[in-house]
Amino acid sequence: MIMRLLIAVGDRDYVEHLSGVLAEKYSDTFEVHVCSSVDVLREIFTGRKFDVALIEPAFVGEASLSGIKLSLILRSADDRTPVPEKLDGVAKYQRVSSIVREILDKYARANPDMDMGSGEARLTAVWSPRGGSGKTVVALACAAGKVAAGKKVAYFSLQPFSDGATYFQQTGKSVSTIFGENGGSLGLLAQSIRLQDRGSGILYFCDPTNYDDICELTGGDIEALLKGLTYGTDELVVDLPSEWNEKISRVFDMADTVMAVIDRKHDPKWEQFSSQHNVYERIKDKLVTVANKGASTEEISAATALPRVPSENPVVVYKTLSAYFK
Repeated sequence: MIMRLLIAVGDRDYVEHLSGVLAEKYSDTFEVHVCSSVDVLREIFTGRKFDVALIEPAFVGEASLSGIKLSLILRSADDRTPVPEKLDGVAKYQRVSSIVREILDKYARANPDMDMGSGEARLTAVWSPRGGSGKTVVALACAAGKVAAGKKVAYFSLQPFSDGATYFQQTGKSVSTIFGENGGSLGLLAQSIRLQDRGSGILYFCDPTNYDDICELTGGDIEALLKGLTYGTDELVVDLPSEWNEKISRVFDMADTVMAVIDRKHDPKWEQFSSQHNVYERIKDKLVTVANKGASTEEISAATALPRVPSENPVVVYKTLSAYFK
């Protein structure tokens, strides 16, 4: 979905900067139209409609807001120009990425029943029946490798006790803020809280507020959530807990690829799953096994073998292993 965005601000330097960043980094989200004078503003509404308008207070009285789905006042901290109370606002002088997140959040909440269409992003589920196999590192290596290959990839952990802070700064809104949301707007809400790691380029979501947030999600909640998280990406990599329940089964059904991480030759848990569990037959055509921590493909019949990386830094480990997923 590409939103038609009008920026109506008298400061031409500011308009040029804001529209330039949006055109460079968010062209897949916004079709930007700009206006820096009252006369142009009056003309621009003739026969045109916009999804969102960022309007400075001095222009509000000249704008025909009836043709705009969401009007936001773009106000600096010292601007006391009166505006209608019903209009929400956005701080003018902040990072453009923060302005974008605010727009997406407010638009999604103002249009909860919007239809965003069906997402075309791939979903890769990374799982292991055994804890400690290095599943999270493999999931991040997979995401980073595909980013390096030019893909727009997001990482999301469904582990109730996440170690996201080990890998990414937790400076944004918790992913818990969109749990329980419904409808097509969930995709925009997800984009409004999504951050990007500067080092790897991976898109990610800040950890849940508490343990219960993940545990209380139903299988249906998980399906709706993951569909929303895929919007605006080429692929979503989901890091799953080393357990089995209806939620994991639902993710397996949704996934295009199920990546099973195995780190030893004889793993009774994996052998039980592959020989006794009826789900194995259901997913075997999209199953990719990964031999981790130096295990060989001959030992465990894996499609991919990853070496043991001699580092205690997990970020160094996953970035090193990312070369195996391009």
